Amino acid sequence: MTRILAFTSGPEDWQALLADPVKHWRSGYSARTLAYCREAADGFPLEVAQASRQTADPLLANLIQVLAVPEFKAPLPGGLRASQNDIFVLACSSAGPMSIMVEGKVIEALEPKYRALLQIAPVKFASLPRSMPPRGIYLFSEGDRHLYVGRTNSIRERLQGHCRPSGTHFTATFAFRIARQDTGRLNATYATSGSRAELVKDPIFGPAFDQAKQRVAAMDIRYVEETDPVRQAVLEIYVALVLGTPYNDFDNH
Repeated sequence: MTRILAFTSGPEDWQALLADPVKHWRSGYSARTLAYCREAADGFPLEVAQASRQTADPLLANLIQVLAVPEFKAPLPGGLRASQNDIFVLACSSAGPMSIMVEGKVIEALEPKYRALLQIAPVKFASLPRSMPPRGIYLFSEGDRHLYVGRTNSIRERLQGHCRPSGTHFTATFAFRIARQDTGRLNATYATSGSRAELVKDPIFGPAFDQAKQRVAAMDIRYVEETDPVRQAVLEIYVALVLGTPYNDFDNH
């Protein structure tokens, strides 16, 4: 078979490369999750890049991805068929060039909570039920478009901070990100001029922020309980990656 590589334009291009493009391309499965994770990363995913910067092993230190080939097939001597790796990575480290075979695995223990989150009937902020779990993650959606996932130890109070007209740039963070997108004010700054506190006073950004809070308050809301703080943090990231929520940002600033 001719081995010709083609560049991907997004995670959906990975589906056709799978051994079973229908069965293996499902939300919560490792193939689909890995595709979205790698396409969203600039080179290696954040966790891998951080580990590479911190290691004392020169073979793994300061890794730079040169090329990544999804669903790479490597013939095995004497084998009946080739071994199919999730990703073949050609990289450079402090010790020089190296090749890496990646086998991705979803944290399967998170899958039941993920499915429970999507199966719950969505509610509106104006009609939140009286009985809600205090700790867990929540999801904002508009129809089939899942937009933002967050975590908290007080779900009701956190949703109030997002949705009430009195929400500030400290509490209504989702609406603030929407307003940034709508107004093109995308770059964060720690200087007084252009800061978040100054933006809400801006004659263009301020009204956009108010409209964004109204939009968030009208969205569908889902939530699921998770009391363990570590699992809660990982579940938030897991759901964001699987659903591809566009307003989540886990980058360092």
